[in-house]
Amino acid sequence: MSVDFIKKITERIIMNKYLFLVFIFFTISACDSSKVTESTKSKVVQGLDIDGLPKKCTENPNLTCDLSFGPGDQFAEDCRAQGKKAIACDCHDYICVNSDLRTGVDIDGAPRSCSPASSDLICTSEYSQEDQFADDCREAGFEAVQCGCHDFICIK
Repeated sequence: MSVDFIKKITERIIMNKYLFLVFIFFTISACDSSKVTESTKSKVVQGLDIDGLPKKCTENPNLTCDLSFGPGDQFAEDCRAQGKKAIACDCHDYICVNSDLRTGVDIDGAPRSCSPASSDLICTSEYSQEDQFADDCREAGFEAVQCGCHDFICIK
């Protein structure tokens, strides 16, 4: 091989690396991570876990899990078969929520979803901050949805 041939190949490799770095720089600089939209915020959802107990979790639709099929996955399949929605909290860990899932903001102003509590729910008569939150929501002309005892979201 001639020295000129090796020199030309070396120059091309260096130039390609330079172009690649410029491309990466412009790609990264085009991203504006300071803007967080409502759709990128995680939603806290309340439902029933595999044991039938109330559970809140952050909806995590982009999980990468192994392909094993366990009791949690069967629970999710059974939930869907009943016409309800199975929410993935983690790999093979789901909660089941009614298909009438409602989304609003909680007392802290965070986006959250829940299934409305049944009308025969029996709670203490103690008036809490959460109850005041629901009253304030209604007075502002919005809809307060009861998720559980003294637990509400406000739908604007």
